[in-house]
Amino acid sequence: MLNQNAVLLNVPSQLGAGFGKLQGREWSERADAVGAALSSLGIHLAKIQTLHVPAPSFAGNSKLHYLNEVVEVCQRVSSWVRHAREEGNFPIILGGDHSLAVGSASGMATALKTENKSLSLLWMDAHADMNTIATTPSGNIHGMALNALIDNEPIQLSQLDKWDHKILPKNVTLLGLRFADEGELDNIQKSGINVISASMLAQSGIIDALGPVLASSQQPLHLSFDLDCINPAEAPAVNTPYPGGLTFREARLACEMAADSARLVSLDIVEHNPQKGSHEEMIAIISELIAACLGHKALFIPNSSSAGKPRAPSNQVSSGKSTAPRRK
Repeated sequence: MLNQNAVLLNVPSQLGAGFGKLQGREWSERADAVGAALSSLGIHLAKIQTLHVPAPSFAGNSKLHYLNEVVEVCQRVSSWVRHAREEGNFPIILGGDHSLAVGSASGMATALKTENKSLSLLWMDAHADMNTIATTPSGNIHGMALNALIDNEPIQLSQLDKWDHKILPKNVTLLGLRFADEGELDNIQKSGINVISASMLAQSGIIDALGPVLASSQQPLHLSFDLDCINPAEAPAVNTPYPGGLTFREARLACEMAADSARLVSLDIVEHNPQKGSHEEMIAIISELIAACLGHKALFIPNSSSAGKPRAPSNQVSSGKSTAPRRK
């Protein structure tokens, strides 16, 4: 059954990726394009809004670029998500860089706290996003977003909505990991989060890897979907592409499985950069992923295709020692 209570917030911000003012009509027009594509699939969004993003003043210190602006964006996103939950809607956030997921997940966690419920998190990403101020090689906050949700750093983000440790590490699954900075590997190990790397997915298949995770709890689930978890050969218009990754069909199947679990309560799709690659192609991909999360089924049958089956392992997790310039 399709979820017809979905509302969408367009967040045209790349501040967490270290970029300042954005140029191009694609940023303002893409939300309506996604809405139109969903309508063609029989899904009608109850509301589409675009968040006002503050003009960047300066990049700040070398370890936390645009910190004040990122915090402001995340706080606005959090408030919007909380309000959507209170109205009985399914909030969808369209980014923008991955730092905004601190806002979307915080907003849902805070809303659920008033209902005496806890939030689980499925973080689909080629990167770990587990850097701290001490380990970040770039100073870009989108590479610290997951750490901010489960720990207390950067404190300005972890204390969003005036409380931290919003999501317990045992309730976090990082799916599709292909690259981690050297310091992140230690942070991941110490955190205790569940990691399903791209290599593990290639060996077991998406159904066997993700199915037990979704069946292990009945807690409400937030899906944070970084488009770079998909192979850049299929989804090129992202900020930090990395070779390999999920096929589009595997990614869509993961979203269908999340919807079928009856746990999914909120969604963000991030790291889209409409100034890279084919704009129309990425709008189609984003729309299909959103539709899958809302209960729309693809026309192919997963059990008779390669989407849920093991593949030859080709995606090992690379450390920060790699020379590839794809760090967050």
